[in-house]
Amino acid sequence: MTISRFAAARATRAYHAPSLLTRADVNAVSVGLRSVGGVDTNEPCVTVWVDRKLPAAQLAPSRLLPAQLGSGAATIRLDVRESTRLAAPVAVASAHPAVGETAERLRPVEGGASGASFRFPVGTLTCVVSDATQPATQFLLSCNHVLANVNAGVVGDPVLQPAFSDGGNAGDTVGWLARWMPISFVASRPNLVDAALARVPGGACLPDVVLAGPVTGVRSAASLEPGEEVRKVGRSSGLSTQSVVGSDADVWVTYRTAAGLMSALFYNQILTTACAEYGDSGSPLLDAENRIVGMLFSGTAQTTAFNRFDTIEAMLGVRFVPAA
Repeated sequence: MTISRFAAARATRAYHAPSLLTRADVNAVSVGLRSVGGVDTNEPCVTVWVDRKLPAAQLAPSRLLPAQLGSGAATIRLDVRESTRLAAPVAVASAHPAVGETAERLRPVEGGASGASFRFPVGTLTCVVSDATQPATQFLLSCNHVLANVNAGVVGDPVLQPAFSDGGNAGDTVGWLARWMPISFVASRPNLVDAALARVPGGACLPDVVLAGPVTGVRSAASLEPGEEVRKVGRSSGLSTQSVVGSDADVWVTYRTAAGLMSALFYNQILTTACAEYGDSGSPLLDAENRIVGMLFSGTAQTTAFNRFDTIEAMLGVRFVPAA
């Protein structure tokens, strides 16, 4: 078995991330490629994401981060990068027009299209999945906050395609909220996914993504490495190509809930260069072979975060089935 060149960095991140994330100035910790003068090198590192990177001379000793971290026999450099705290839904754009056909009424439905609970303004539908215990039923996948309104949904809630902000109404109901993974706002109970399912009639969806075509399968996110190019399709920003800037990422995410702004901790996420606007939550992330590897759930002006798709499958008990 080939050992990844990022193995030592991953072990070091896993050891140090819990303590680093207790700091008020740390928004995320991930595995990445060290940057020198704003240019990525080929050296694996542990990346710490902060609101603002300042010269050491301007920081109190208690705020200084070490230049390197140790874990067992390995010593890995630490790289500090700037990113404000991730937000869900993405709070980057004040205006959020849809991109062409992503906002259209699609029958059959495809991934990457506008869709959301009738309780939520707008989001993106990820893809169609199946449940082995209910072989005659299809499900549409998207974020908890898109389909279940951050834990506030009710089983049976109508899901619209297109979403309400794109003109969707009761006549555009494509499915009904079936189940979701609750989002925990307790730091000692971190999350792995922000995901929910809507039940749809059989044959109502295609295993395709708007603007990207048929999805060929699922790729394990564990094989995704920093520096790799990937693509996403979202309702607001359409099809875009970006680079993975962080794997195995533990991140803080701010949610707007009925109780106000609340923070949730997520483990083992994917970070890419910024590619999201408001309305892109749920966007499928694809690799160069059009295999689905992640689902967009939060972002900032500096970076975008995705749940691992294989983790979503395991936690919700579903799987993506490509076209025969």
